[in-house]
Amino acid sequence: MYSNIQSCVSLNGTKSDLFSCNCGVRQGENLSPILFSLFLNDLEEYLVEKGNIGVQLPNTDNTTNGLINIISMLYADDTILISDDPAKLQKCLDDFTTYCNTWKLNINVEKTKAVVFGSRSNRNLNFTIGNREVEIITAYKYLGTYFNKSGSFLTARKHLVNQAKKALHLLYRRIYNLHLPADLIFKLFDHTILPILTYSSEIWGYEDLKLIENVHCDFIRKVFHLRKSTPLYMLYAESGRYPIDIIIKTRMISFWNRLNSENSNKLSFKVYQYMCNMPNFNSKWINKIKSILNETGMSDVWLNQHMMQGQSPYHLKLKCKQRLIDQNMQNWHSSLQNSSKGRNYSIFKSQIKLEDYILKLSKPNYISLLKFRTANHFFPVETGRWNDVDYSDRKCSLCNLDDIGDEMHYLLICPHFHVERKRYVKEYFYLRPNILKYQQLMSVSSQNELINLCKFVKCLLNTINNER
Repeated sequence: MYSNIQSCVSLNGTKSDLFSCNCGVRQGENLSPILFSLFLNDLEEYLVEKGNIGVQLPNTDNTTNGLINIISMLYADDTILISDDPAKLQKCLDDFTTYCNTWKLNINVEKTKAVVFGSRSNRNLNFTIGNREVEIITAYKYLGTYFNKSGSFLTARKHLVNQAKKALHLLYRRIYNLHLPADLIFKLFDHTILPILTYSSEIWGYEDLKLIENVHCDFIRKVFHLRKSTPLYMLYAESGRYPIDIIIKTRMISFWNRLNSENSNKLSFKVYQYMCNMPNFNSKWINKIKSILNETGMSDVWLNQHMMQGQSPYHLKLKCKQRLIDQNMQNWHSSLQNSSKGRNYSIFKSQIKLEDYILKLSKPNYISLLKFRTANHFFPVETGRWNDVDYSDRKCSLCNLDDIGDEMHYLLICPHFHVERKRYVKEYFYLRPNILKYQQLMSVSSQNELINLCKFVKCLLNTINNER
């Protein structure tokens, strides 16, 4: 393939003399995967000729009789051999070993593992490659995803969470060293951390997503310096973000749509049809697809899935995502109404979006206002909640007005802060204060007014904190 090709070895910064390299392909050569695929192209045919049948599924194609045999799956140099019987699997391993020896391929036995799905005990099982025993494990990572013998993807999700947390350490350093604005911070999260958290979620998205969402919420809390007790509806609303499960559900529907739209001769399509048509077969993944379509008002899409071949999956993906966002918005409003803290928050917050004050102000300023808005303070209305004090008894201790010590009281009413209020707030707001004026003050957009509001809020927070 090559002529006059020379190579050298680099070790500890020192390079060897050039020498001829007359076998193999060059490092990074894009022909490598193609040549390897061609080289292994006859593997399955070889295994079938040796009498291996793998796992057999009835062919659901009405025009073709017989069985679907799944013996192996190949991706680059990763090979999976499948069987529903220990003796048959051992024979397949022996034939595979013979094949590799014939074509001078080396099997990395150290990395070769066996997983017995559905088995409670593996004590009586033993598999070998040549004279070496193959380790039997409970979970194996294939193409970046852990497959557990129980069928659960909990190990896979835990692995993704650990990988995401490692990547977050680097992201946090970038954030704090470069003093990045909030919108750019979240954009970096979406492009660096989110792909890790949602990797292969098309297949495990039907399981509990709390582990995944916790990473997302903890990131928002750390960026905004908020307490762990901050309600999720406040975290999402102030940051303008939505739960990751919306992304995962959308990806599941998109994957299912592509599966239905693909060539009916593909193995993935045939396996899916087998799952759908097998009597009394309970698939959690299929049930989740039905559930997503039902909750988004698209039950007809499931019923008419046989008509989806040749259609673009993009439209359904957008439609599903928008309906999930709309439902999340309804749930968000419901959360506000069902919480005393949320009802106060709803006075000045009506939608889920990254607020302008976060983008217009420096971080020290907007953090103070953010904590005030999200009840990350020690006002009596909040500390009384922690200590189970009746709402009517959560009084302000700095004045004699016998008012509840809440945000509106300290911002517009409490005489203790009259001098500071006069300095930072326009007279219109604190002269005959009411809910409407409180809403207007919390919604100001002028940068100067926002800066003054932040200074006053910081004064309130510091004073109340020192009083504790």
